[in-house]
Amino acid sequence: SRPRGVTLGRPGADPVSGGNRAPTMRRPSLPTGSRRWILAAVAVVVVLVVAFSVASSFYIDLLWFRELQFTSVFWTTLRTKILLGLVFGLLFFALLYANLLIVRRSSPSGPPLRIVSPEQEALDRLRRMVDPYLRWVVPAACAVLALLVGINTSSQWSTYLLWRNGQGESFGVQEQLFNRDPSFYIFTLPWLHFLQSWVFSSLLGVTVLAGIAPFAWGGIQPT
Repeated sequence: SRPRGVTLGRPGADPVSGGNRAPTMRRPSLPTGSRRWILAAVAVVVVLVVAFSVASSFYIDLLWFRELQFTSVFWTTLRTKILLGLVFGLLFFALLYANLLIVRRSSPSGPPLRIVSPEQEALDRLRRMVDPYLRWVVPAACAVLALLVGINTSSQWSTYLLWRNGQGESFGVQEQLFNRDPSFYIFTLPWLHFLQSWVFSSLLGVTVLAGIAPFAWGGIQPT
């Protein structure tokens, strides 16, 4: 005999409707190791494509200048680009990293004094989770930004060469407004204008990033 209120049905039947339950399908997932290998392979392919594009462009330019017998112009341009990229990239890296380091050391290291919302609690939990990796994430991010700044600055190679090679050059006349030789406006002023704009934009960018960092590190908390 079976107890009252218990209905026997077919295996796999739904106890409410009495029909067959639809089998649950699980999506196949790749192991963690396989995903890492796929991401690494994609990254290697992207790096190889970028490297091939840069190398092919470099070689084509070299052949063109060599055909015109202006190889010295090619190497001078290349050295100037590398010099500008390194100098201004390192300056930006030092400026940004020093400010972020000051913000990091002045931020509290313990848990927040007051949790006012679940969102802030989740943000603090995420902050504690990534805190051990900030030692190398921060300089790596600064290096990436400095690389972009250096690449952008290297495009000013012609302005720099005009300023460097135009020192001491004169047209022998003076304009009537500021009593300057026209060579100043052709060789010197563009370089000074670039320096002024670079300093302003770099300080503005560093100020913005240094102002955002305290919120990410818990240095500024709502009360």
